[in-house]
Amino acid sequence: MNHNQPVYFSDYFNIDKLKLKQLGVFDPILNFDTKVFVEPLLLKESSNKIIKESYKNYTKFFADLLTLLQTSTSTGDKCWRAAKKMVDFPEYPFTCIGYSSGNTDGRGSGIEFNDKILHSAIEIIDKANGNPEIFLLLPLLEEGIAGDRISDMVQNIIDDDICKYTQDIMNKLGLEGNCRHSTRNHNTYKLLLNPFSKKPIKLIPYDILLNLPVADNIDSLIEEMTSHNTRLRDLVNRDIGCIWLDTTKAQRKAILLKEIKNNREFFIETLKALKEYKFEHYDLETDYEGLYKWLEDSQDFINFELAKEIKNCPDNLNSLDFAITAIIKHFKDTIENKEVWRTFWTKCNLEYKHVRVYYSQMLFFTVCNSWLTSQDSNININLIHSTKNIDLEFSVSDKHRLIVHIKHANNPTLKTSYEKILETFRGSDNEKHIYLIMNFKEEPANQLKEVKIIENPICKIFEVNVTNRNNTKENDLCAFPDFDWGFPEFEDINFTDDRYIKEKRKGGENSYQAYKPLRDKVTELCTKELGKKNYDSANLLCNKVANIIEKKYPHLLNSFQPYQNHEFDGNDWKRPTFYSWCNNLYKAHYSAKENETA
Repeated sequence: MNHNQPVYFSDYFNIDKLKLKQLGVFDPILNFDTKVFVEPLLLKESSNKIIKESYKNYTKFFADLLTLLQTSTSTGDKCWRAAKKMVDFPEYPFTCIGYSSGNTDGRGSGIEFNDKILHSAIEIIDKANGNPEIFLLLPLLEEGIAGDRISDMVQNIIDDDICKYTQDIMNKLGLEGNCRHSTRNHNTYKLLLNPFSKKPIKLIPYDILLNLPVADNIDSLIEEMTSHNTRLRDLVNRDIGCIWLDTTKAQRKAILLKEIKNNREFFIETLKALKEYKFEHYDLETDYEGLYKWLEDSQDFINFELAKEIKNCPDNLNSLDFAITAIIKHFKDTIENKEVWRTFWTKCNLEYKHVRVYYSQMLFFTVCNSWLTSQDSNININLIHSTKNIDLEFSVSDKHRLIVHIKHANNPTLKTSYEKILETFRGSDNEKHIYLIMNFKEEPANQLKEVKIIENPICKIFEVNVTNRNNTKENDLCAFPDFDWGFPEFEDINFTDDRYIKEKRKGGENSYQAYKPLRDKVTELCTKELGKKNYDSANLLCNKVANIIEKKYPHLLNSFQPYQNHEFDGNDWKRPTFYSWCNNLYKAHYSAKENETA
């Protein structure tokens, strides 16, 4: 068995994929974690009765924890020790989801995570008022609690329900378990053994999975929820609106966490908004981020006969370089000239989106691994992986190796990472590097142009053109034609049309994507109007932009309103949506650093 080759659960056990889809079951890749996560807010919306009921068990767990903490009179007493024992959430490798790459082992310190969860639980007792659903916000209260660990926590809590669900699905598929497994509640289930991890396989429905956990996206989510919840919007504007503008994304999250922890009114209103918000699971069939489909898409590359030099590569660095370069050239040709570039783009809601870099990395790995294995090549391939990055290592023996770094051209660290490679491996005689860059824009990003200028034989650069070549975007409500500086096409557009709002909010992924064409045009306008001046802060730029639009293009105001059925006025320029946009504009075009190099 080739343990490097990714394998679907359905393929290994010879199960009809259509049957799994009809049952609503996520088909895991048994030896590679898929980067999706169980979201507790989706449990009660699941179409499966067992999992839907698990929401009650989830809230009961925290009701019991709340009772123990409220009864406890001092740290270390009997109730406190019982609560600490409850908050024990080890990594959950059985469902093959999460952030780890190259295997299904989890990451991070379970002890540290458990301590943070207990600490947060103690902090919010006074806000709970006996309501266990208050703990829906618990993951948001401690800095450094990542969404993948929240997913582990949820699965640990509803472990018995997941096992019941797995056995039910196995019965419907006619599968017989081959290993006994005991849960944290000491219940025993007969499940299937994962041949790669040697651990039980636990199945889950795909309608409880998100691509980005709420805990990792709380700042954007709160901004989105303000469009539905007037009370929350008023609190955001009143309490944090004044400091929202001149901050980074990380700083914004810190501001929100502090406000949630210290402002009871904001805490309660955020919880209310979360409970009312309509979450939708990540569409794995469309999979616009490419988190899952890379394995299936790799089939487009399999019909390829490797050269003899690749099948039996001499044990020297130049031969290895020649072999891998040949593979990359074929990979590039297949994508650019055989319509495979299409797999990198998916139409999501109203626009085309390209995949995450994870898709490109795993696609290239799977393709290379398939080619080398099928041709019985003596070239070895290994993944060098971290939380957010995957590199590929090729070698014939332990003497020489070639590392391929797969990057997207829009990566802001593209140049600095390349420079670090040149600096680190200058003078190395047993190692070479290759930068494989996927370019998604007709006009290459500045960092791609810059890295090409400093290209060095230490790390060769190959660019793969994966620009979207679809000529039309049918039914695209926001595909505006080119127009002059008067913006006449916007005058008759109704951005509060019910059909538009329904489409805009679909999926809850990015509430303002539909405004992007408008924002881009206004950005272009402001760039020309303002010139390359140095503004001391984004706040000054925000006011300047507002004045330009109000004085010269007043017909744009209603089109640019950030909230449904809300007329634009002077105060609206200080709403988070416009703040966020102007801040990004400031960073991209008007910061002091930018002007120094302009």
